[in-house]
Amino acid sequence: MHQHNSAVRDAILRKLRRAQPAQPLPLPDLRPYHAGPWGQGVAESASGLSLMDSFERAASGWRAQVHRTSTRQWAETLRNVLQRHRCHRIAMGPVVFGLPGMDDALRGRHAITLERPVDEWRGLLFDEVDASITLATAGIADTGTLVILPGRHEPRALSLVPPIHIALLRASTLH
Repeated sequence: MHQHNSAVRDAILRKLRRAQPAQPLPLPDLRPYHAGPWGQGVAESASGLSLMDSFERAASGWRAQVHRTSTRQWAETLRNVLQRHRCHRIAMGPVVFGLPGMDDALRGRHAITLERPVDEWRGLLFDEVDASITLATAGIADTGTLVILPGRHEPRALSLVPPIHIALLRASTLH
């Protein structure tokens, strides 16, 4: 068992090293945050929609792509993103798989729901999955950070291992 875990760890590290950018990413500029009302501790509560520009700007600083969509159009947007990136084998937890509209978003693709113990699907995740989809619990607009709460329903490996990770985030959960 220990050798298997070591081999898996080595595979993860090799994959991460290959994905490193040719040059270091710039450090985020936190001056706007510190100069603004949130950084000074005097901000009023803002709506998620009003925070989207800030979130998108900050997230793009660490090479994330943000695709804005509506509740009615999210499945079509997701389908287009998967098509654009040529993702055919998609891994997700059972909660994401059960979202209304997910069948439409995944049409023509192979969905893999990770409901079994991790040892049963670890190799599949490393070797065969093109992308994963998880739910983000919240987002931090000033830094473009996603808050993801992994667990049995959505293992952490889903957001770390596949070459493409798609996080579904509701604007109402931006802070």
